Amino acid sequence: MKIKSGKTIKMMFLECFLKFMAKTILWRHEPFVIAVTGSIGKTTTKEAIYHLVKTEYRTWTAKKNFNNEIGVPLTIIGAECGASSLSDFFQISKMWLKTLLGVIKYPKMLVLELGIDRPDDMNYLLSIVKIDIAVVNHITNVHQEFFKNIDQIAKEKGKIVEKLKKSSNGGFAILNEDDPRVKKMASRTNGGVMTYGYSDEADLYASDISQIFENNKFQGLSFKLNYEGKSIPIRLKHVLADYHIYAVLVAIAVGNVLKINMVDLAEQVNSFHPPVGRMNSLEGINSSMVIDDTYNSSPKATEAAINSLSNIPNQRKIAVLGDMLELGKDEARDHKRVVKLLSENNIEIIFLVGRRMMEAGNFFEKSENNTIVKFFDSPLEAGNELRKIVKSGDLILVKGSQGMRMEKVVERIIQDNGNVEKLLCRQDFNWKEKSYKMP
Repeated sequence: MKIKSGKTIKMMFLECFLKFMAKTILWRHEPFVIAVTGSIGKTTTKEAIYHLVKTEYRTWTAKKNFNNEIGVPLTIIGAECGASSLSDFFQISKMWLKTLLGVIKYPKMLVLELGIDRPDDMNYLLSIVKIDIAVVNHITNVHQEFFKNIDQIAKEKGKIVEKLKKSSNGGFAILNEDDPRVKKMASRTNGGVMTYGYSDEADLYASDISQIFENNKFQGLSFKLNYEGKSIPIRLKHVLADYHIYAVLVAIAVGNVLKINMVDLAEQVNSFHPPVGRMNSLEGINSSMVIDDTYNSSPKATEAAINSLSNIPNQRKIAVLGDMLELGKDEARDHKRVVKLLSENNIEIIFLVGRRMMEAGNFFEKSENNTIVKFFDSPLEAGNELRKIVKSGDLILVKGSQGMRMEKVVERIIQDNGNVEKLLCRQDFNWKEKSYKMP
């Protein structure tokens, strides 16, 4: 039986029971809650916060992408499995009881990721947990299928700052100064506000961004952290994309609100690694370098990834892009814009995977551009073909939406393909067993 929302009665019961479990644990232990929302970069931002905060406080965060009405309660409970079977539910119930009774020591801090797909999703999540520090990063048209426009998405996500405690009681909103829709959210909260970004109008901002090279190979990024008239150098040897600097800025801002020493924060953040599948650098076959950005995709994130690739000098560049899904009515326009950006940059070889990318890439047939462009129906076909042409020194970007399974491309071209469980996304049994079907 299904109700109007499309959810089964079984799913509704599961959500209600998980909500009850989560609320009883929050009532019992009263942790300090930091929550991140936005359209892109939520998980990387969450992980950057966790990387810094855990050095000072006992902290929990989700080990998986638990950010919805099922995932948020699971994170609060401390469960690492999903809730797809009776066995899973038994393990979750066991964990809940141990945590509730204090058998398992509960953390001082919770770092949560709040994702939305439809109107009122944020209301539901905020009915479970009260937020002490709310972070909003970027607003784009990801998951626009159930919203009329991007402003409605911003309105829904902005509810996170409306429900904050008053600033006198410790509530704090950390907002992206560079995103106009996010910046406006400062007027929607009674909490304190700290802004971050690249603009010098932000409370905490990055400047003088540059690339780090070792032995003539690109290794990461450096920048100057500016706050209250002071400037601190930051070196991120594991960060390849300049937009990940936003996640680092958020983490430092959170640490500052928590009164962690700024110099200590700057030192600790140098060792931050982005999560798997988010612009990770992996050693490729034939002494190539693979930039694995296969966890998910959106127009803004894809454009940023292409720009990051094109800005790295002195290497042959290959871009392998899969379809971007869940874009709604702007789907065709957004794919054309991304493919046009590819053509405008110095990228020698382009592989386009999926129906939407292939349709957007048709103009290459009439173009005088000397770029090599190939089209594929599946990631496996693209990976097998790519493996034949990779040369020493190649720099290869692989990106696409979750449903495109672009990690299968990366698996074919990395040197250490015997260690994929740790290096790549979607390596658990359920994902590995799913065969690819073109969305």
